[in-house]
Amino acid sequence: MKIGFLCPSLDVCGGVQRIITVLANAMADQHQVVVVAINNQPGKFYYPFRPEVKTICFNQFVFRKKNLVSGIVRKLERRVPVALPALAAQKVYFPDYICEQLGALLAEEMCDCIIANTPHCSVLLGLMKEYLGGAYLIGWQHSSYEIYYEIRGKGFYPQRELAKKVYRNLDRLVSLTSQDARAYEDKMGLECCCIHNPLSFLSSKKSAVVNKKIIFVGRLEGYLKGLDYLVDIMKILISDRGHKDWRFQVIGAGSGASQLEQWVKEAGLQKYVELSGEHTEVQDYYCDASIFISTSRFEGFGLAVTEAMECGLPSVSFRTDGPSEIINDGVNGYLIEKYSVEQFADALERLMEDSDLRKKFSENAIMRAKDFHMDRILEQWERVIHE
Repeated sequence: MKIGFLCPSLDVCGGVQRIITVLANAMADQHQVVVVAINNQPGKFYYPFRPEVKTICFNQFVFRKKNLVSGIVRKLERRVPVALPALAAQKVYFPDYICEQLGALLAEEMCDCIIANTPHCSVLLGLMKEYLGGAYLIGWQHSSYEIYYEIRGKGFYPQRELAKKVYRNLDRLVSLTSQDARAYEDKMGLECCCIHNPLSFLSSKKSAVVNKKIIFVGRLEGYLKGLDYLVDIMKILISDRGHKDWRFQVIGAGSGASQLEQWVKEAGLQKYVELSGEHTEVQDYYCDASIFISTSRFEGFGLAVTEAMECGLPSVSFRTDGPSEIINDGVNGYLIEKYSVEQFADALERLMEDSDLRKKFSENAIMRAKDFHMDRILEQWERVIHE
């Protein structure tokens, strides 16, 4: 079978990019695989594909300057966020000439199945259905329904009505959590199934959970990732409660990196916080720590949570969509009601002060991580593809 992936740019670091790469590489064992990336630097991919995976960079997704109406509407929408009528959103964000060009490119590949990642690519796929010769079309939603469609000015909010209409052209919709699958069914009237993200690596090495180090791994986007909460929690534990023998390590990069560095400096925490930047290989960092934390306001899945579990780390997270389905509260980590930094600090403190509890949670985390191993996730994808 020939399987195509339609996806956003893959020349940057991120969870979408990592998961598309590992899934395409894994499917190449059994299928012919082609990956089409939109607005991607030619031949440049942050995570490497296997040689047998064909890659295509489609860099025509630009708005023609002469399309003044489209430009004006997009500028107004950014200032006054509204959910546009379906037809208006289609004309503004998905011009016909782009669908024709990209549809012709995909048609040449003659794929049996095409998987589009993110709402942007999923809507594109639905709009191009007539060009694709009966290929089985799957829309794969990488983040939560709430992030995409319910927050004004965020995510895919302006194109919400268009998505609701065009997703009906797809043969299958896939979400990352069962909660999101229910949301698509209840709020859009669309049948949706849940397939969790697979782990991007397996680690034979596990943390001994003895080092006094707490780790945060993720894209450093201030509001989304709750970096303000992260600093507040650090201050409570280090400055207020005196846990000055513990260290925090932050792995990641993003638009909030400089702000985080400034907050850490203003709080006088430079001695206790290591800002380590972006890394493609993170196993050793997990294994050197004893606790993983996620302070996100919204988290569609939480790939870093499963990676931390694979390395044997207990996790503490706010009770957001993805982590709520990954972490078993009080078994392999703690889920904290949004957004109590004091309760978050309390949970961390229990793990920091009780080495036996950390060890017990670590063992349970390793067992839970097996549910996200690639072989199990691939079985679920194969069932969907062969429908």
